[in-house]
Amino acid sequence: MQDTKQPTILCVDDNPTNLSVLFDFLNEAGYRIAIAQDGQSAVNRSELIRPDIILLDIMMPETDGYETCQLLKTNPVTKDIPIIFITALSEPDDKIKGFKLGAVDYITKPFHQEEVLARITTHLTIQRQQQELVELNAMKNRFFSIISHDMRNAFNAFLGNSELLICRAKSLQDEKLMTYTRNLYDSLEKTHRMMENLQKWARIQLAGDSPTFQRIDLNQPIKRALDMVQDMLTQKSIQLINTVSEKTYVYADAEGIEVILRNLLLNAIKFTYPHGHIYIRSESVELSSEGTDVKGIKLIIQDTGCGISAEDVRKLFRIDQKFKREGTLGEKGSGLGLILCKEIIQQNCGSIGVESTPGKGTMFWFSLPDKE
Repeated sequence: MQDTKQPTILCVDDNPTNLSVLFDFLNEAGYRIAIAQDGQSAVNRSELIRPDIILLDIMMPETDGYETCQLLKTNPVTKDIPIIFITALSEPDDKIKGFKLGAVDYITKPFHQEEVLARITTHLTIQRQQQELVELNAMKNRFFSIISHDMRNAFNAFLGNSELLICRAKSLQDEKLMTYTRNLYDSLEKTHRMMENLQKWARIQLAGDSPTFQRIDLNQPIKRALDMVQDMLTQKSIQLINTVSEKTYVYADAEGIEVILRNLLLNAIKFTYPHGHIYIRSESVELSSEGTDVKGIKLIIQDTGCGISAEDVRKLFRIDQKFKREGTLGEKGSGLGLILCKEIIQQNCGSIGVESTPGKGTMFWFSLPDKE
């Protein structure tokens, strides 16, 4: 048992005979063993040695196994250590109580050594796999953060240089050069948006993107999203009419809502004909949440574009369905924007939907609670 890599098991029982039996056969099986004869000692020892698993007797004086389990699970240092109850109690209610407190398994006295070893092996394996998964996710997040940072800096440089080329072309009054540089800038900007959408979606999938929920005025993210798409509105001579009143509040993550608005507006611009119209409006709604009605706000973005067929509407928001279609001026898209919108709206405890009539236009909407 000198191998420090061997798992450590803490055996907790007020009966010295039981402890002796557990110690002997677990030690023979190759585990490092620590013992405690009461609940408080078990908590103290667990904090000190951080065992890989705890075998915990229920029937102990003063602090019983249930109370000990609760103390361990509410302690940040010991809350993730698997606990297996060893007990003579066999009623379902006793087992349910233990599981509710955070135990992972039960072994009933008198126990069989083979069963004890099998259950320990199973839960140690699960614990090791969980730890490996946490480490792998941390490494992925770190790698993803580095790549995202480097790519963002590169794109900012590309966009900055292409803007300088546009200014230079204007000063030279060279129409061909203007066209080439504008096309270059547009391509870079679209690729940059696609990269940002991909990064945002990937962070959500890796659970590395933690939203900050607060009460926000929808007009703030609407204004920021409009600033980012204004050039595209101008290029297609599309008139945008925003009737969302000031101080229209929702409880949500401001950054995430801005991403949704930007993607929905880009989608509306893409499929709206030149000289068309896009309307943004809001209305109060009742939202259902856990069987109760909650007040909320429904934001609607409606265009006068080419519309979407019923068959294609069913493909939207789904990563397992491929939906790519050129815009009214041949604009390309990855299809990721709408999928990202759905992911973010789910993070924000809201809902999203679409209604469309081919040849007449499309209405996208999403709803959010107006308070916590």
